[in-house]
Amino acid sequence: MPTINDSVQFLKGVGPAFAKKFEKLGILTIRDLLLCYPRKYIDYTQPYTVVSAPYDVECCVRATVLQKEPARRVKGGRVMNRVLAADDSGILALSWFNAPYAADKLEVGETYYFEGRIGGALTRRELLHPLVRTEAQVADCPFVAVYPGTDGLPASRHASCAHAALAFADQLVDPLPPELLTRYRMPAKAQAVRGIHAPKNADDLAAARRRLIFEELYLLQIGIFLLRSHGRRKTSAPMHPLDLGPFWRSLPYPPTGAQKRSTEEILADLCGDVPMNRLLQGDVGSGKTLVEAALKEVTGSEVHVDYKDGKGSLKIDFYSDDMLQKFVSLLGMYDPEG
Repeated sequence: MPTINDSVQFLKGVGPAFAKKFEKLGILTIRDLLLCYPRKYIDYTQPYTVVSAPYDVECCVRATVLQKEPARRVKGGRVMNRVLAADDSGILALSWFNAPYAADKLEVGETYYFEGRIGGALTRRELLHPLVRTEAQVADCPFVAVYPGTDGLPASRHASCAHAALAFADQLVDPLPPELLTRYRMPAKAQAVRGIHAPKNADDLAAARRRLIFEELYLLQIGIFLLRSHGRRKTSAPMHPLDLGPFWRSLPYPPTGAQKRSTEEILADLCGDVPMNRLLQGDVGSGKTLVEAALKEVTGSEVHVDYKDGKGSLKIDFYSDDMLQKFVSLLGMYDPEG
């Protein structure tokens, strides 16, 4: 029996030919197939009536089969099978080309769920090659996952293969510790993967999505921490403690508490034993440039400050003394002679 790390071609129903098709989607192993999540879902819990179904939009309609029309040959040599279904609001014409089995499996008098893109006119709606599900199938699985397809690999085949791969879900390693799952009431990795591929109801789908989204953000945050800790292990060139008193006294007005605190924290980092990694954030007009001027004054080196306001982020780099001189000249501090 294959394992989760084996090629997807060893999964029942795939084989070498379809494995090459899956490779176009970046799916090489059974694990890759399990972690390729559906792009959307068909919700059969709230079907439209025939009349209320939106035109030229993919939707689900619940209707009862009234009659089957004889197969007839149309232009191009194709054979068309047509079935008439209806509910209390109107009649729905269902058509298939060169697919007599699709119409044959329908029973007159039985109610089905038909999914597809509504066409026709207001007086008579039509569905071409609809997906058909029985009431028992909908009761067992009300949400149907829709997967990306590629040339030679229809979405329906992708779906059947993904469901076959669920037998290997227990082999997935759960990166989240059990205490974290308990604290935030999240399902285990295997249960979440089953829920995202074959949800039993809306709550099951929501819980699976919440868990998998949390996992992605959690691993991303850990990666950021690892990168940061790697940088902090490097030897830096610490500065000696600096006195900002002369600079603050030279200003025509006293700095705000936030300006002084931010500057002092940055200088404390510069005097530390590890490289500094900081983001200076504040609203427009809060005095970020004054903090930069203070750092420029005491360090005598280039300072790069990230500015972020309510409309987004903008990085501004001051690479010349000219820009700083324009700033301090507005404060009456700059002496062009000295």
